[in-house]
Amino acid sequence: MRRKLVLIFTLMLVLGTLSACDTLKKSKTTPVLIENRHISMVTEPAVKMDIEEKFDVSGVIHSSKISRLSFSRTGYLTYYNAYMGQEVKKGDLLAAIDVSDIEHNMKISKLKLEQKSIDLSLAQRTGDLYKIKEAEIAYEMQKMEVDKFDTLYANSTLLAPFDGVVSTLTNREIGTRVNQGYTLINIMDVNEIGIKFLPGQKMVSKLSEGDSLELTVNGVPYESEVMLINNNQVYAEVPQEIASQVDMDYEIQVKKILKTYKDAMMVPSKAVYKEGDNTYRVRVLVGEEVRVIPVEVGIKVDELIQVIGDVHEGDLIIIK
Repeated sequence: MRRKLVLIFTLMLVLGTLSACDTLKKSKTTPVLIENRHISMVTEPAVKMDIEEKFDVSGVIHSSKISRLSFSRTGYLTYYNAYMGQEVKKGDLLAAIDVSDIEHNMKISKLKLEQKSIDLSLAQRTGDLYKIKEAEIAYEMQKMEVDKFDTLYANSTLLAPFDGVVSTLTNREIGTRVNQGYTLINIMDVNEIGIKFLPGQKMVSKLSEGDSLELTVNGVPYESEVMLINNNQVYAEVPQEIASQVDMDYEIQVKKILKTYKDAMMVPSKAVYKEGDNTYRVRVLVGEEVRVIPVEVGIKVDELIQVIGDVHEGDLIIIK
């Protein structure tokens, strides 16, 4: 009887263990339900519109012939008469530096040259070829010394090299030290004047000399044309109406419509992205499906950009 009870107890213990294991096994394999996360997307519809490829940039009065004036030696300003837009004539004195450090030596050098000239005349009277040659050499050497001081003296002033206007300058007070080679004043030749503007490399590549332009000068519209293209710099012709009264302070806007696109497909520019293969793409929401579409990009207008590809008006373009 006792053995029978032990057997029954053991059997119950085994069954209980198996039941617990089965319960544990089930608890490990049964999936835990997690609430589905809602993924929200911001979209904007693709739109069709007429757009223009154009530029509207500031311009400045400029000349293809500019003289940059600087002193060939360091000195202190004793004269300075120049201002922006100033009209100058060839030879006008614009600036000068102190020459007191050379004036004394310059006078002595010229007196010595007079002495060498007398010595040469006396030698020529003797008829002695040796003395004549010696006197000629001495005279030439002294003349070189005088020429040196004359050059220093001449380089102590800045003169207008031609008729023109002061385009840029550095403001300096009398008595200010000016270093050798430092550009103090720029003179523009009014006969070579134009309007310089920078429309950007992409736009420059689509311009040619002779192309028409629209200028606005101090709020007044004028017609002009491309006169010269130099790298990314473009020069427009000054309108004849204002050519005789050019002012460096003119406020100038230069405009040009290069091309008009009818019914261009436009999407938000921030929706366009580039993959590793350098292909531009947009994502379009079709029902609950997201489609990735390769596109080519064109003109940007404000926050929109032109796309060329399998995108249609009204397509919901995913922004984020």
